Amino acid sequence: MPFNLLLLPLLGGYIFARKYYRSRYSALRSENYRLLFLAAQYGLVFSVVAAVLRSFWILLTHFVPAFWG
Repeated sequence: MPFNLLLLPLLGGYIFARKYYRSRYSALRSENYRLLFLAAQYGLVFSVVAAVLRSFWILLTHFVPAFWG
């Protein structure tokens, strides 16, 4: 797996950590690796949620096409 694919969840986790009200101040006080791991945690959560939603959508469209005409 190319490692540049992991950059987008990390960037998304960083933006979320900086903008989300509950983690904003801890992200501002964090330094180097602590901020990196905080962003990686949020990025991992968002990646898992996206993968679950994508697999659910694929299953829904594959097995239930009769409802959509």
